Amino acid sequence: MVICWPFIRRHRRRRFHVIFTVRGVSVILNEKERIIMSTSMNVGQTLPLSIAELDQNGQPMQSFVTPDSPPTWTQSDTSNTLTVAADGLTATLLAATVGTDTLSLTVIAGGKTFTATLDVAIAAAPQVLTSVEIVPGTPA
Repeated sequence: MVICWPFIRRHRRRRFHVIFTVRGVSVILNEKERIIMSTSMNVGQTLPLSIAELDQNGQPMQSFVTPDSPPTWTQSDTSNTLTVAADGLTATLLAATVGTDTLSLTVIAGGKTFTATLDVAIAAAPQVLTSVEIVPGTPA
């Protein structure tokens, strides 16, 4: 995980950070910087995705900064289902096939563009014990 804090400038202006959160892990998105994260899941699982905003001190914004336009989510493997909320602030990924799906997020806020990429490794669903049986041997 890479977190880069902006340099403090002499003049004061309201600054904020956009945060990309997956399974409780958050990454600050910085202007003109590309962040690549990864996670894993199994076929049939759903992965919730969200965006949060922090101020210059790393604290949640007291009032939400509305993006200039709805955030854009894309994926590399359309055999999995990426469902984006109407406002673009959250999404879910339903894993349907084994492999890797790369999700990308672009947020434009305050005239600045923030991007992030998430590589999702998708494995076959694990076996689940559903019954037992008695296996007879060969009579002697």
